[in-house]
Amino acid sequence: MVRRLLALIAEHQRGVTFGRVGSHDFTKALEQDRFDLFAGEWLLYFKLPQLSDCLPDDISHEPFLDGVLLETTPHPPQVENPTDIAAGKRMYEVLDELGLMRHCLQVLNGWPHDEEETRYQQILTGAPEGRKYRVGCVDFDGYDAERKTLLFTRLFRGLKRYPKGWGIRGLDGPVLNEANRQVNAAQGYPIEWHIGLEEPYEKVRELLADYTDITEEQLKVIYTPLEPVIRNFDQESDKNHT
Repeated sequence: MVRRLLALIAEHQRGVTFGRVGSHDFTKALEQDRFDLFAGEWLLYFKLPQLSDCLPDDISHEPFLDGVLLETTPHPPQVENPTDIAAGKRMYEVLDELGLMRHCLQVLNGWPHDEEETRYQQILTGAPEGRKYRVGCVDFDGYDAERKTLLFTRLFRGLKRYPKGWGIRGLDGPVLNEANRQVNAAQGYPIEWHIGLEEPYEKVRELLADYTDITEEQLKVIYTPLEPVIRNFDQESDKNHT
């Protein structure tokens, strides 16, 4: 009955990328801070069909709609039940390792692209629109086979530099989450982030330095200015058509 209700909600609401069923008390018993989106849920639906390939054997899951349904316990979990609490902690641990516990709405809904950012991505990676390079459960924008390097290209227009005392805000959390997810998935392969705007580029470098132990050997952030990339591409295209 609960599964059917969850399916009906997802089917009748456009753009649904996740769903959850749980109780307030169990959630409060499991969440570690206010940024935990899915702590202590009984049932969790993610519109990520590839997720099933990344889940350990002790996490109960099944295909559901066009994604995966995860089940913390075979019954509605109880705060007073130590076995249920242990299962909830295990689910938390697995989702956190996959980057799906906090700051993950960009992962589920897709980083918003405008036309200019899409074009920037296609020029730098050489990949057609919509093509992704999946490693584990993480999608990269491209792959440089000669250098064996995974590519991620963004403008990050909404990413702003704030005084350090203001803490993590805005897109800071999603950017940090994405960096950690990618490094965990890459399994030693180097990653390059090409960022086309100067302020977001500086902000990303600052975030990684202040809040992670990610090294440049793991993930290198490169300022690749937007305007020259597009201008040079257009000039080359014009030459080829004359």
